[in-house]
Amino acid sequence: VMKPAGDIADVGNITTTGPAGPMVAGWQFDQIMPSLVREATAVIARGAESRQPFFLYFTLTAPHFPVVPSAEFHGKSGVGDLADFIIETDDALGQVMAALDKHGLADNTILIFTSDNGPAVNSRTPLTKAGHKGSGPLRGKKASIYEGGHRVPFIARWPGHTPAAA
Repeated sequence: VMKPAGDIADVGNITTTGPAGPMVAGWQFDQIMPSLVREATAVIARGAESRQPFFLYFTLTAPHFPVVPSAEFHGKSGVGDLADFIIETDDALGQVMAALDKHGLADNTILIFTSDNGPAVNSRTPLTKAGHKGSGPLRGKKASIYEGGHRVPFIARWPGHTPAAA
């Protein structure tokens, strides 16, 4: 079915905006992140059970539109939906790392976490008003030619191979 452009009223008490486009009928936008995490942790469990090497490419929609934190995270930051969604993103990564630990795979797994270019352009967001500086001390934001528009987080973890806190 086609999702209309603009506000979406069928995501519980969360309202989001975004462009029109195809979507699965009846899809609940606030269930995207929990669904992705459930599937990723299931892949890890199956991989551990098989005792064969496997590759998991775990891509998140966060923090892009639609910005719809699940009920567990809605309101958690006290700053707004985007901050709640970022907290949920951190939790999603934590759940994947916990699954690797639980199945004894953490020491033999390369885990890479990164993001796309730069923070949101709107400097009047609740995050900015709360003191968050997405680009840190760098000049520029998403779509900017300046370093703050291109520098992204990159974390690699492979115990015994990648130096900690490097």
